[in-house]
Amino acid sequence: MNEREKAKRLRKIKWKVRIFVIELILIITLGCFVLDMFKKKNQFPEETIINGLDCSKLTIDDATQLLKLKQNEEFIIILKNNDIVSLKAHDFDYCLNDIEPKLEEMKDKAWNSKAQKREYQVVYSYNETMLENKIDSLEQMSEEYMKDKSKSSCSYSQEEKKFIASNKDSYYLDKKDVIDAIKNAIAAGENTATIGDELYKVEDPKDYLEDNNRISTYVEYLLPNGKKYKLDADILHLWLPLDDEGEPYFDDEIWKQNLEEFVSNELKSLVDTTGKVRSFKPTDEKKSVDVNPGNYGYRIDVKAELLQLTQDLSSGKNVIRKPVYENEEVSSENDGIGNSYVEIDLTRQHVWVYIDGELKIETDCVTGDVNKKYETPTGVYYLNYKRKGKTLVGEKDKNGKPEYETWVDYWMPFNGNIGLHDATWRKEFGGDIYIKNGSHGCVNLPPKKAKEIFATIEKNIPVIVYKS
Repeated sequence: MNEREKAKRLRKIKWKVRIFVIELILIITLGCFVLDMFKKKNQFPEETIINGLDCSKLTIDDATQLLKLKQNEEFIIILKNNDIVSLKAHDFDYCLNDIEPKLEEMKDKAWNSKAQKREYQVVYSYNETMLENKIDSLEQMSEEYMKDKSKSSCSYSQEEKKFIASNKDSYYLDKKDVIDAIKNAIAAGENTATIGDELYKVEDPKDYLEDNNRISTYVEYLLPNGKKYKLDADILHLWLPLDDEGEPYFDDEIWKQNLEEFVSNELKSLVDTTGKVRSFKPTDEKKSVDVNPGNYGYRIDVKAELLQLTQDLSSGKNVIRKPVYENEEVSSENDGIGNSYVEIDLTRQHVWVYIDGELKIETDCVTGDVNKKYETPTGVYYLNYKRKGKTLVGEKDKNGKPEYETWVDYWMPFNGNIGLHDATWRKEFGGDIYIKNGSHGCVNLPPKKAKEIFATIEKNIPVIVYKS
């Protein structure tokens, strides 16, 4: 055999080997495919959990045996106060029955699922008639038991805004509700049904008409800066005390006490701003200053508001209104001061009068004597009133004579006996006169300027006294 024939023969052998290898690969592949199909047809894949049991690589028959071996032997009902009732499986034919078709469906789903862990639930079957008969036989479902255990009680419903008969101490149950709860639990794969408080009924509920009428009216307060506060049943029901049985009743003294506390404390804290430190931007100064509280600001008229609120709540009609004020701020702008005011700087001994944001008058002044401890108090005040012609009388000395009796042409008080007025006896104003030769606390003005200011400002205009 020559070399050419040897080469030709070798090529034939190589082709046969290649064909053999390919055929072998195809056979192995087909075998794996057939084996995989066999597995899919006959057993569950890895990580398959049914009713909490690991059924990985089990056949339908094996899974059926495992589930029936581990099936629940009882069903638990949890009643009020953790009262537990156990229903035996045989009491209502509670079992896993004819589950093979269901397992077959689950197996197909499991093989088609891409989830890493596959969990399924086989629902138990039961006999409805047997279940109803068993529930009927329970002591907790007897009329005698429910009547003996139950007692009437009252609760306040925030949703309905009234007193209602509460099921808190009721043991009355409807058989249908209990059976439905059991059915729903079984359908969800649970072997426990909790009977919620909402399923307990109130037998012969008490009517709280009189108490509810008393708390049904509300007063909605329109507060400063656009805020609102509603005094309604959510608060008023707390003003009715409860007796030993937990039932509300009306006590006139307690009701009045709660009214007074509400107006004097809660409403007042929502409204009053008379004790507020205010931020004020002085004329010709770069930075604002904090001004101490004076008598300026919102202040509840406690007695008048209490009288009005008593009438509102007894009227039977809902009311929307402002609180009854003794004082109100003139504006919501400029920290409540507004754009019309009298500005007094004790440091610079100067007065400015602004009306609607426009400077109308300015002048030097002399304020309370510092060395004699008559320094004019800082704060934000109302102009109490203005009067032409007034004799200013000082405090009496040990002999009963007043320290001074001084006639002024223009009197504009803003803090008790402290006010703005003309000082005809002075020829100079401003500077540091006030340190050793100041007033008794008033703001002394040049007569001409006092007249102009008197003609410009009106009662209740804010007066801001500060140190820059």
